[in-house]
Amino acid sequence: MNMIQEWPPCQIFYLESLRTITNSAITSFERLIAQSEANEEMKLSQSHFLDEVQNIIQQGAAISRYFWPSRNKDGIKNRIFDSRARFLRDYFDVGDSSPLKDRRVRNAIEHFDERLDLYLQTPISGNFFPNYIGDKPKTDRVIYKFFRAFFTDTQEFEILGESFPIQPLIDEIFRINECVRLDLQNGGVMRKEATEEATESLIESIKK
Repeated sequence: MNMIQEWPPCQIFYLESLRTITNSAITSFERLIAQSEANEEMKLSQSHFLDEVQNIIQQGAAISRYFWPSRNKDGIKNRIFDSRARFLRDYFDVGDSSPLKDRRVRNAIEHFDERLDLYLQTPISGNFFPNYIGDKPKTDRVIYKFFRAFFTDTQEFEILGESFPIQPLIDEIFRINECVRLDLQNGGVMRKEATEEATESLIESIKK
């Protein structure tokens, strides 16, 4: 039985769960935006700035699991998880082109310890940066090794050699958050109109 579809009162639990995740990502994004107007005393350190960017990635990975759940050895559980995921993908209009489906985002967080082990097997000659914020290096004559980096000119976050464009992920999180907010305001039941309104809101905000 697909409870989320056949028993609408339970939808509020999924909405509240998603709200917690999207709010965390948006709070990090707002802290980053505030840096443009902060004086030197109020600016975040590089490590704290990158913590906020990484949190956006982490929350994006958490949201992704609602739409593309991890596989389970139990076939019955897989059918339950897949049924929920199909409903949510359809409801939130999250397709294969969504940045939330980028497996690199999931893997960067879920298998971080393993990736760190393998990353450090490669030669570490050249310039090594535990934390870096600035333009993306444009020369291949010098070897750069970034543990974590945010490239201000391309708006990419790099961790252990893999880069992720941040803005598309943020836009998708904002859209889902707006849809969740509208549904919670209307009794915690998922309405297709909320998805349409959230998409229109995002388009308007981009135009501005």
